[in-house]
Amino acid sequence: MDSPSSKFEYPDNLDMSGQLAYGVGVLVMQWGICESVFYGILDALAGQSNTGIGVVVWFSSRNNRDRIDLIVHLSKARALSTKTEREVAAACKRMRSVTKVRNFFCHAYYEADALGDGAIKTVRGYSLTDAYEPLAVDARPLTKGLLNEIASAIRETARLNYDAWKLLLQIQKELKVQHPELPPGLHEYLSKADRPSDP
Repeated sequence: MDSPSSKFEYPDNLDMSGQLAYGVGVLVMQWGICESVFYGILDALAGQSNTGIGVVVWFSSRNNRDRIDLIVHLSKARALSTKTEREVAAACKRMRSVTKVRNFFCHAYYEADALGDGAIKTVRGYSLTDAYEPLAVDARPLTKGLLNEIASAIRETARLNYDAWKLLLQIQKELKVQHPELPPGLHEYLSKADRPSDP
């Protein structure tokens, strides 16, 4: 059973601006779901699920990059198998990649045709280079290619979500820790469900 996001397609009844808004919304929600699984991984690696230590550690890191780096470091400090440690590093690398796409669209400036139909024409992202240089600008016209990039990120995030859940259960088994808030029936679902397929 695939998740809806793993087979993501844009609704046919939306123009390109509508598809952009729809796609960014799905990406943000799917990414948020995925991030919560990475919180579960950090909580399991902290090894004290019922104490709130994982929550304190998670919210003491102010951004996703630091939290993902912390997961990699904790996985190396814990008594995980080499295979699991490598899987943690690979999952974190994938999370960084989809986060980069999500961050671009969440923090972008959307330029519309104010004198025409009001449709979005360009998505413009800004980033700092170094303290003495101007902002780097990444201006992307709204094209099918841009919409396809968002759709690909949504599908990859759905696959990562599935893989991260399995990894969380694997970590719990190896470290003999329990997570108090796992959805009922998750083990059974993951053992029966097909992994969301690549496009």
